[in-house]
Amino acid sequence: QALQVARVLLHPAHAGRKWTLRGVQAHCLEWEGQANALTPPSLGYLSKLFQFLQEGELVVREGTRGPVRLLNPKRLLRASAEAYSVESIECFSLQTKKQLETGLKKLELESGGYAAWAAFSAADILAPAVKNDKNWMIVAPRFFAELKRILDAAEVENGANITILIPNNDGPFYSGERIGNHAMCTNPVQTYWDLHSCGGRGHDAADALLEQLLIPAWKNVLP
Repeated sequence: QALQVARVLLHPAHAGRKWTLRGVQAHCLEWEGQANALTPPSLGYLSKLFQFLQEGELVVREGTRGPVRLLNPKRLLRASAEAYSVESIECFSLQTKKQLETGLKKLELESGGYAAWAAFSAADILAPAVKNDKNWMIVAPRFFAELKRILDAAEVENGANITILIPNNDGPFYSGERIGNHAMCTNPVQTYWDLHSCGGRGHDAADALLEQLLIPAWKNVLP
């Protein structure tokens, strides 16, 4: 729940926005008019979380009961990236990149937005910087078997050309990006977290995403 709140606060479209508890709660529970399978954060939980974030000088509140505004997005981004984890499964498919994207689009439509490009593949769409030949996708666990079927992919120990990320809840699909004719990709915050979890070159790609997309969006609210 804390990570989902962080996704809401950090999303570049929300830079500088002032939040009520109910406003954050609504964004955690529903996006693009569609319900998800997340456990609802209670107002009591959100109140305690914002108090914790305020004490850590990550957010600032107007008055005693006023709205809350993000104060230090870079520090919250990095702290939340350290707390985030995701399962990854290595697969191999003989399909071309174009065929893989067509299959991903198909499942995205059929699932209601619970399959997307992720990590390096998402970054290559959002802010190209670090090349990675592998295809990176993320899918809700309940659609994993169907994604493998559509991609004609098999799980392998060596020689994978697809990495499929399996999150433990629907949070990573919050406010996915649709750019050009590409299949949906994870939003910049989620993409940063997934890249960070990859280690190595993932950290370089995450830093590039931060510099190219996130910092420019936050420039008016950065300390």
